[in-house]
Amino acid sequence: MDRKFCILVLLMALYSCGRLEPKTIGVYVFIDVTNGAFDSKKSSENDIHQILDFADISPDNGGVNGVELRFFQINDLSEGNSQTIVLKKGIPGMLGKNPLDRTDEINAFINRIKENLEEIKKSNQEELPYSKIYQNLCRELGGLDFKHERNLIVIYSDMLENSDLFSFYKDRTKIKKWEEDIDIAMDFLEQEDCSFPKFNNVDMYIISERNKNTDEMINDAQNFWKAFFSKKGTVPHFDSELNLYK
Repeated sequence: MDRKFCILVLLMALYSCGRLEPKTIGVYVFIDVTNGAFDSKKSSENDIHQILDFADISPDNGGVNGVELRFFQINDLSEGNSQTIVLKKGIPGMLGKNPLDRTDEINAFINRIKENLEEIKKSNQEELPYSKIYQNLCRELGGLDFKHERNLIVIYSDMLENSDLFSFYKDRTKIKKWEEDIDIAMDFLEQEDCSFPKFNNVDMYIISERNKNTDEMINDAQNFWKAFFSKKGTVPHFDSELNLYK
């Protein structure tokens, strides 16, 4: 057998053994449009690049991981208003395509995200008087299988439920009791409505905008939802802007 051919086969075998296989990262973005606080421009400039970095992807340096990104509007969760944008996995190393082609694919993916965010912003200019956070999140998240090795949920919302189920505006005393024993809340909510799934391999971030009228209620909401989601397998990170931890 030709010596050069043997060396080439050996090098390819060694390369294949040491190569990290690309993954697909599942990203699920929920936008609460009831308070008019979602800023699509800020999200486009800051959050998209954080999500790409979470997936080890860069518009400048490429990367082989894929991303399946789905957008949901919390108060408009009909199938027609759920959008999915996919960046397919690349092929690593010498077998992969031209790096410039990969960065072109990533930049096209970013542009599609920006367009989608702008459409969401344009279609929801008016504030809504109610906010069915629990019901809508529960029903949509219950339909997801979180099949990817890493899954990221980003929720843009003050999380101030304001519905017949319960209200952070009207039921402050009851919610304080729920915070002390979250199992009581879970039993009640799951009997009255639906049950959230278990969150395995899921990171959750909740982005809330505060003002002087809602600051105290949002503190209550954070305490409640942190206790609630912790029981389901993930501890949500609350902040006024997205700060992802890899």
